[in-house]
Amino acid sequence: MQMFLSGSKNAFSLYDFSSYVWPLLDEIGEREGEIPEAEFPTISLDLWFEVGAEDLYLVIPILPSTAWTRTLVGIRVELAPKNITELIQRYHAARDDGRAKAAALAGGAGDYVPWPKSLSAYLLKSA
Repeated sequence: MQMFLSGSKNAFSLYDFSSYVWPLLDEIGEREGEIPEAEFPTISLDLWFEVGAEDLYLVIPILPSTAWTRTLVGIRVELAPKNITELIQRYHAARDDGRAKAAALAGGAGDYVPWPKSLSAYLLKSA
């Protein structure tokens, strides 16, 4: 919770995702075309607050409408890319640039695979 509330964009890193997610990220990075938002891993925090009539003025800015009549107010804070398509495009550009430069080496790239080898490697270094 402290990481979300710190407000720092550097509070999180790829290491905050379980190792189960890394191969999924790498698979997503190799796809071409649109990536559905629901498929991209995120970290989210839901907070619910009970609000009495006397405190209603404190939450009016986050209410969905003035017709709200309940006592619970929730907010979600989420670590996710602003634009998944742009993220994947930047990764593909960096990957393709690295591969082109490696292929242009005298004798070719051989077994050398330049950075970024995968989307997870790209996210580790560029985030």
